Amino acid sequence: MTFRSFYRLMLRNWLILISIPLITAASIFFFGRKMDKEYTSDTVIYTGIASGMGVKEDNSSDYFATNRAFANLLNLINSRETKQEVALRLLATHLMAKKYDPAVLSEEKYNRLQEWFPESFRKKLVGASVEETTKNLEDILKSGDHNGIYNIINSDEPGYSLKALTKINATQLPNSNLLKIEYVSNDPVIVRQTLEILSNVFIRKHTALMEGQNESVMNYFETATTNAYKRLEAAEESFLNFHKTNSLINYNEQASAIAADKQHMLENYNSLEMQYAGAFSALKAVEKTLKERGAVTLYNQEILQLRDQLSKLNTQIAEIEVINRGKANATATNQIATLKQQADIVENKIKLTLDNAYSKIQAAQAVESKNLLDEWIKNTVLVEELKGQLFVIRRQLKVFGEQYDKVAPLGAELRKIEREKDLAEKEYFSLLNGLTESKLNQRNIEITSQLTVVDPPYTPIKPTKSNLLLLLLFGTFGTFFVVTAYLVGTELVDNSLKNTRIAAIQTGLPVLSTLPVLFGKKKRQVLAAQKAEEVLTRQLLLKMQQKQNVREPFIIGVLSSLAGEGKSTALSILANQLNAKGIKTLALFPEDHTDLVASGSHTSFYSPLYGLNNRISIADIIGESYSKYTVILVEFPAVLENTYPTSLLKYLDLIVLTVRANRTWQETDKAIFEEIKKVTLAPIEVLLNGVLAKYNDTPATNSIKPTKKVRQQEVKPLVINQPEETPMSA
Repeated sequence: MTFRSFYRLMLRNWLILISIPLITAASIFFFGRKMDKEYTSDTVIYTGIASGMGVKEDNSSDYFATNRAFANLLNLINSRETKQEVALRLLATHLMAKKYDPAVLSEEKYNRLQEWFPESFRKKLVGASVEETTKNLEDILKSGDHNGIYNIINSDEPGYSLKALTKINATQLPNSNLLKIEYVSNDPVIVRQTLEILSNVFIRKHTALMEGQNESVMNYFETATTNAYKRLEAAEESFLNFHKTNSLINYNEQASAIAADKQHMLENYNSLEMQYAGAFSALKAVEKTLKERGAVTLYNQEILQLRDQLSKLNTQIAEIEVINRGKANATATNQIATLKQQADIVENKIKLTLDNAYSKIQAAQAVESKNLLDEWIKNTVLVEELKGQLFVIRRQLKVFGEQYDKVAPLGAELRKIEREKDLAEKEYFSLLNGLTESKLNQRNIEITSQLTVVDPPYTPIKPTKSNLLLLLLFGTFGTFFVVTAYLVGTELVDNSLKNTRIAAIQTGLPVLSTLPVLFGKKKRQVLAAQKAEEVLTRQLLLKMQQKQNVREPFIIGVLSSLAGEGKSTALSILANQLNAKGIKTLALFPEDHTDLVASGSHTSFYSPLYGLNNRISIADIIGESYSKYTVILVEFPAVLENTYPTSLLKYLDLIVLTVRANRTWQETDKAIFEEIKKVTLAPIEVLLNGVLAKYNDTPATNSIKPTKKVRQQEVKPLVINQPEETPMSA
């Protein structure tokens, strides 16, 4: 769209462009002049979120965590539950006012509350404190959806309704730990009270929410830690009882000691057995030698008794040594020394007894050798000593075997008890650590979640500036731009022919003239139509001057692509105008127009099918009166919808193509008239019909000065005698 087109569009619609914005401005002023005055107050709350201070070491500030924390605070402020409690507490505060107090509420509010809550109803609601009154209001609110409190909370009432509290605006102050809460209302006192109540409710809810998150965790750890401690005590008691029952101090050491002692005794036992076998063999050899030499028996009653006594002493010595092996025990040492002395005494007695016997033998037989007797005594003492030691070791091995058999199975049971005790201990310490961590976290939450009002709300004195002027400006100019955009958009998307310029561009044909659309019989419209008809007639007269053979009638074909394009109207206008100017003109209509067109001396009808014959001319259709007419106007049927007389096209001097201005030019239109151009030499010019006055760009108000030849014809019109009615030729 060019600037010129835009300018003309604005000129055509200047009334709309002015009237609609003015009406909008008047409406805004009328409905906004009685708007309530609005008062604004604010409060600032310190959060401590961004600084990240607390008792825990990992309280470092995180950008995303900080944003989430502030978002949670803002959502908590804007939640329905918070606003509902604020509204109920504000209502409870005002209901407790026994008389009008300007510091509590306005007189209008007080009177309205008196209407809403009669004295009898107020006595049921009002308690001893604001908390009790709020509880009563909340109980009524939750009792159903059809009660007075519910209706007030969910109404449009400015003050106690949720809708009024939507004007609460909470924001984070840039680069700080501060939250700023603003509220706008028509009552300055209510503004301050609402912000005070909101601050208290918000801080309480936030603290409860933060502590409640960790409280359940802490309760879990407390319960679990108590139960784990009981299980640990039970496991330790079982462990202690097991050691008491089985006389255990350190099972592993005791089991190892028993096994080591047993192994050592087995080794000693094997060694002593070997020694005993050697000593016993040596003793038997000595006895055999003595017998061969005729010695008296070595096993008389006295010697046997001494040998038994020596054997017992050696057994006692061996037993004490085994029991106290590896131990520093003075008593045992003294006992061993005493027993060894006794053994030496017994050994000496045996020796003396044998010496006496040997003396007798020497005196009687003189065959014994003193050395053999000494050897026998030595081997006897050694055998008895080894026998005693073997006896003690065998008995001790039996004891160790019994102890080992008793202790060995205790290991598995002890490991099971120890495992249960260790698991209980680990579980207890793990839960104890979790409890400590949860308590630390709880304390950290108590510190970090403390919100403090640093800037309390105040009672505003002056109302905020009215937005009426701003609304007027935005409304007026906004409407102007919207209307302008609508007009421009409509113009851009409108592809209809509209005016002569667009019609010439889209059809590719010259435009002969235009005919305006008539919406009534107003004088101005009638004059415009008459002027357009005059212009059309003058344009046609100019075309008539181009005919070479002036003796032949000037034949004009009136065509259109579709029906209803205005062919008959245009043809009638031309016929009337030309005949009025003294130019004999015949209007030739299709025969199906007999009911639409009145018959007369300048009117005739024909059959379009008759004109399909190539040997038929327009003169044949009109008959003998053909040469009497100066102009012959022939209406053709709609070329895209009906059969039309193609044979008559070659006789035309001019083709007037009537097109509605409110339609678009299609490819089918273009194609059909390209074909028509091939069968006729007559120029095709467009008559744009039904042009709106705002689109009419034809200089209809300017008189077109005819040429000299035209003036002569107008002064002296060609007169041809013609009958009153021209019949249609067969």
